[in-house]
Amino acid sequence: KPGLIDKQAVMIVTGQLDFAADNLPGEKLHGRILTSPHAHARILSIDTSKAEALEGVKAVVTYKDGIGFKEELTWWGQEVAAVIATEPDIAENAIDLIEVEYEPLPFVIDPDEAMEPDAPLVGCWPDSNVKTGELVRGDVEAGFDKADVIFEDTVGWTNYFQMSNIETRIALAWWLGDHIYMRVPTPSVANSRAGMASFLGLPLNKVHLVSHGSGMIVGDKIWPGNAHYIAATLSKSLGQPVQMQYSRREYFLSTQHQHKAKATIKIGAKNDGTITAIDATFYADDGGLGSAWASDLSFPIRNTLRCPDARFAYVEIATNTPWASIYRSVQCPPGDFLMEVVLDELAEELGMNPLALRLKNAVTPEEVQQDNGKPYSSNGVIECLNTVAEAIGWDEKWHAPGAKTLPDGRLHGIGIAGCVESHSSAGPVVGGIINLTRDGKAICNHGITRVGCGTNSGICAIVAETLGMSYEDVTTGE
Repeated sequence: KPGLIDKQAVMIVTGQLDFAADNLPGEKLHGRILTSPHAHARILSIDTSKAEALEGVKAVVTYKDGIGFKEELTWWGQEVAAVIATEPDIAENAIDLIEVEYEPLPFVIDPDEAMEPDAPLVGCWPDSNVKTGELVRGDVEAGFDKADVIFEDTVGWTNYFQMSNIETRIALAWWLGDHIYMRVPTPSVANSRAGMASFLGLPLNKVHLVSHGSGMIVGDKIWPGNAHYIAATLSKSLGQPVQMQYSRREYFLSTQHQHKAKATIKIGAKNDGTITAIDATFYADDGGLGSAWASDLSFPIRNTLRCPDARFAYVEIATNTPWASIYRSVQCPPGDFLMEVVLDELAEELGMNPLALRLKNAVTPEEVQQDNGKPYSSNGVIECLNTVAEAIGWDEKWHAPGAKTLPDGRLHGIGIAGCVESHSSAGPVVGGIINLTRDGKAICNHGITRVGCGTNSGICAIVAETLGMSYEDVTTGE
């Protein structure tokens, strides 16, 4: 809301919002990793004796230690080994002393090539580089029979990129008795805590996880990775806090990237723009970890457009490229882009204003999800589209494609897009604690982290409005 100052603004601009690495200075050990120089290879032998002999080195771990590394490597830059030492520079020097013999294996990095019958196996799945699935609602063919216009296009591939957050992947762990304490940057404290509890075989009440200055995660670092597992395991065995922090280079090579995605979308519609049927196939490049997210690419079109007769197919593709995962909100950004392009093309085919097409077919807040009947926790896509359209002067500025050219020869245009976010159904019970102080103020403690959009301040605004307090009198736990 305009005029409300972010609750953490002063700490951010003065550098006092602490990141994970800011904690326990002088008390902790430091870890660094060795990465694979091959897109696909098998480790034949690994000799860590020289690294272990270096003064200051406390431990060296490989796939043989069962912490998270693999004997078969499926992308260039995948983690091979880690060194824990008293200083970061010592750990870095020790990495260079590890001797590894690799057996290079055939690889494929293009998702279209990976789908070919004779493509080299990536190594994620036993017999194929491809997994498929589908979701069908209603009678798709009957829906197309009702259509006056049928439009189909293939869009993509979208860009493949890495989130360059301020704070790279990092985990700081220490033990007090049989309780583990961790500082990690994550947008999902609950998921990370549950993942660590499962890995360590501990009840949740013995896993204490704090995420503070996360450096705008935008979807990254949702689940524990090798950094978490190594820090937690070796902190216990070495009896000292351990910090595993990836360099910027290692962060780009070893951790998650946004999926490349494409889709073939076929839509049937009446002349007035009413959508009668959808048949869409979504493809996701899952990288060398084989992470499966193609089904989530369909969330925008499945949740946003009212269509009782539809089919959504999913094609997961493994390639020998770095781990692919989510950016911002599961797969909504690329999935929404794929949908929006086809909606604009359909509007042009119908000779219709693309905003009017969206508003005519968008689900309303009163409706439920078409695939499971669950209510939406919130759904303001129509309100958002109308608000944005008014703010940008849509009615005055929009025109048919190609109808206006600027003096320098460039085509002029304006666009609008919006979708119902994929986490839109009623989900698991979550909560927080509001502490009311005796001077009439309030402190909010909750499991929601700062992910770049003022979430903590938003919680304070909600509490203030609900309790009839002023925003200035509500703070968030620091």
